[in-house]
Amino acid sequence: MAIGGSQAASALELSGAGSTFAAPLARGWIESFEKDHPGTKIRYDSVGSGEGVVRFKANEVDFACTDAPMPSLSSERFQSEGPQFPVAVGMISIAYNVPGVDGELRLSRQAYANIFLGALHFWDDPQIVAANPHLHLPHLPIRPIARLDSSGTTFAFTSHLAAIDARWSETGPGVGKKVAWSEVVTLANGNEGVAAAVGSTVGAVGYAEFGVARRAGLRAASIENKQGKFVAPSFESGLAAIKETPYLGLDRLKAAILDPSYNGAYPVVTFTWLVLHWDYPEDRWRALAPFLDFIMDRGQNIAPVLGYIPLPQSIIYRGKAVVARILSSDGGAVAQHRSSKPGVANKETPADDRIARGQR
Repeated sequence: MAIGGSQAASALELSGAGSTFAAPLARGWIESFEKDHPGTKIRYDSVGSGEGVVRFKANEVDFACTDAPMPSLSSERFQSEGPQFPVAVGMISIAYNVPGVDGELRLSRQAYANIFLGALHFWDDPQIVAANPHLHLPHLPIRPIARLDSSGTTFAFTSHLAAIDARWSETGPGVGKKVAWSEVVTLANGNEGVAAAVGSTVGAVGYAEFGVARRAGLRAASIENKQGKFVAPSFESGLAAIKETPYLGLDRLKAAILDPSYNGAYPVVTFTWLVLHWDYPEDRWRALAPFLDFIMDRGQNIAPVLGYIPLPQSIIYRGKAVVARILSSDGGAVAQHRSSKPGVANKETPADDRIARGQR
């Protein structure tokens, strides 16, 4: 399978596409990696999880990043579109633009669900006022902003809303990378597009990756978690949200963070999954393997700088085991040349095999 065309090894370019949620982190990884590997260039197109998966399935890219894992998490050859594992975890901010509101804006679970259902119309609605007696909230129309494109961020956000409010799936927009938003919701492309729309629209509120919203200068609401506490997105609250995930199999990670229960956890978090092919031409694998190794090692140190949360070591170990599964699979250039691949283990122990299959 020749992906991305044939190029000289001295100027080989790898290509990836997908999540806008993880795009700032992906760009940080690429910039840092290329400094130490001048013979490899990596292009990442921030087109949304849905489009990234489309390009991946069409063999147009070497890898995809998606905040909505592909349907099968099997690491067995021929039983999945491709092996996949988490490479990043981040928070989804509920960012707002309400002039004159000084201090912490709190949104209860009922309030932020109702906002995106189109059921609350003004910022001084009693549901919002009840949680914010310390604020003077104006009689200003609420203008919700959501994603237009096929988005893993939307998948994560709507999955959370469905977990906390039965109406979301029963009579509301439902869960997916694209959903049927209320007619009062304005749509924008990408996390950056949502952030820009919130910043330019008085009364707006929208969901976007924490780092993107922060760099856009937007304020983020403190939202009510499962423990009934109002929590702002922060490094500490993001860590608390994944506190209970390290020893779960890959197949249970998504469900574990739909509504995290750990004390102090920020409620809306998501993993970003890296999806790979089972087979690569040898020259492409020689370039890709060190990049995968970098992502799961030194690349995690970049995460906090950009507003993401480093993965727990146990999840990183599972990712490495999935890569090892590619090496041990039958057929393909990778299997034939696995003894010479840099950056990835060449052997898989029985324990590694269980982990690669998503088992404890």
